Amino acid sequence: MLGKAIRSILINDDTVKAITTRCYPFVKIPQSPTYPFISYSIFGRGENHLQGPCGKENPRVQIDSWVRDHGEAGYSNVRTLYNAIKSALGGYTGTVETIKIGSILFIADYGEQKEPDVEALRLISDYSVWYTL
Repeated sequence: MLGKAIRSILINDDTVKAITTRCYPFVKIPQSPTYPFISYSIFGRGENHLQGPCGKENPRVQIDSWVRDHGEAGYSNVRTLYNAIKSALGGYTGTVETIKIGSILFIADYGEQKEPDVEALRLISDYSVWYTL
C-alpha cells in the first residue's frame, strides 16, 4: 500500500510529471523500459514502544532515478529527475491511497552510478516515511 502512495505522489507532482510518469516497484521494472523512469523499494515496517506495536510504520524507502547514459547530458538529466523527486517527497504530509503520511524525510543520496549492462545512469536516494493506515 505504501508503494502505491509513493507512486501516486510522484506521478501526480507537476515537476516530476513533466519528466516522466513511469514509476515501478524495483522488482517489476520492465525488461526493456522506456527512459527516464523511477523505481522504488521499501525496507522495514512497524515501530514498537516498550508495550509493543504502536500502530505507526517507519520504513526506509529507496527511490532510484533512471535515465539513459548520454555522457554529461545524462548526468544532468538524472540530477534533474532526482531534484524533482526530492522536491515532491521531501517534507510531504497528507493522506494518499488511504495512508495517513505524517512525514517523508530525505535521508541521503548515493550519487550517480553507471549501469553499463543497460546503458543507463541511476541515482539512488533514501527517505524515511512515518505513516499510519
